[in-house]
Amino acid sequence: LKPQAAGGTAPAIVRSDITLPAVRAGAQRLLEHPQLMDEILLHLAEMGLVGEQLAATALMLIAVSRRTQAPLHAIVKGASGGGKNQLVACVSGLIPASDRLDLMELSPHALQNLPDNLDGKLITIEEIEGGARAEYPLRAAMSKYELTTLTAQKVDRDGASSIVTSAKKISTRSSFVTTTTRARVHDENESRTLEITLDESREQTNRILDAQARLASTRISADERRQQTAAQTSWQAAFDLLEPFEVVLPDVDKLRERFDGRLIRHRRDLPRALGLAKARALLHQRQRNSSDSILTASREDVEVAARLVQQLGARESPRIMELVDKLQTEFGARSFTSQDAARVLGYSRQATNRNLKELEEEGLVETVNIGKGSKASSWQLPSSTASPVLPFGRGPSPSVPAPGAAQEPQAAGGDPTSSFIPYGQRVPSWAAPSPAPVPVGNGHTGSAQNGMNGPSSKVSS
Repeated sequence: LKPQAAGGTAPAIVRSDITLPAVRAGAQRLLEHPQLMDEILLHLAEMGLVGEQLAATALMLIAVSRRTQAPLHAIVKGASGGGKNQLVACVSGLIPASDRLDLMELSPHALQNLPDNLDGKLITIEEIEGGARAEYPLRAAMSKYELTTLTAQKVDRDGASSIVTSAKKISTRSSFVTTTTRARVHDENESRTLEITLDESREQTNRILDAQARLASTRISADERRQQTAAQTSWQAAFDLLEPFEVVLPDVDKLRERFDGRLIRHRRDLPRALGLAKARALLHQRQRNSSDSILTASREDVEVAARLVQQLGARESPRIMELVDKLQTEFGARSFTSQDAARVLGYSRQATNRNLKELEEEGLVETVNIGKGSKASSWQLPSSTASPVLPFGRGPSPSVPAPGAAQEPQAAGGDPTSSFIPYGQRVPSWAAPSPAPVPVGNGHTGSAQNGMNGPSSKVSS
């Protein structure tokens, strides 16, 4: 195991810092905050996070899930230089160093030969290529939460040699997070992870540029840096205080009904939504009912997790949308064969069939006829290619505010989906060029000026 270099990550926190009584008392107060998730997002903004509240929320809950019986995993996708690893480093900085392992590379037998179990950890791999040589054991670690290997060794006893086979079992009940520039990775890897696609819009790029420009013209004092480190220490202590309850979810049947089974991906989306709901309840455990190590989630936990999966699903990669645009331009509502599509897309027949299958899984194309013998299969775009909305498919729900849209103020106590705040409405007050506040649905006010940055030496997206 090769630990990742420290550059670009959050300030290193000594374990003894987060165990100090005063720090633990402050961390306890943080966990009791009625708008806990929003406070975490505001802290991340002060640490240099620009936008990407949706992705940060998902990664945060995945990090919390490391202490559940079924940890979640994620793969963050985006263009080179888009800020994938900076985002992961920013969120993983909330986790105590003792519970985090930041890697650049895994050798083929690294996981199997660990001296101890790997439970309750957040394991980040800088790029998916860093785990390529250990791909199969990595998959097993993510899905089975353990690795069992048989090895044969030569043993010398009483002057005689013999071959002895022994079994070794390593528990890997941890959350794994990696990044990639690929729009598509191996099916066996993708099916085990929650796909998080970065916001690659022009608006987000401008937010980052604004933040970079403001940071370059801002002098950060030593006192501000000390405050930043102290805040990071408090949040790490807060995440360290979370206890590994067994979580019971209410109204699961209602959540199940929202996945109508039209898309194959629903088979994995429902368990992910359930896992995120449990993680959110675990994060809010100081505000939930518990008894005998059983924690009861709230309806808000289930609803927020459902909307999170929906919004993540609504973010298509540029490559996917380019394929759909080409097919729409050429065929419109007409059916087409894979040979027709190969001509338009410029791919081989094999690559075209693979891409059409991917589009079908996402609900972006439909099979008209299945080919038999010499007869080729035919495909068709859905009747509404502009917004192929299926329950938890690839289109934003009318109830989900679009980035930049205004929200009505909510009653005191917080909006159950207050983490989904339009970009630019949650910024540190000192970072906003304009002091004019706007109300948001979480009891706080923020500036309408786009962009987030803080007293950080690194600005991430």
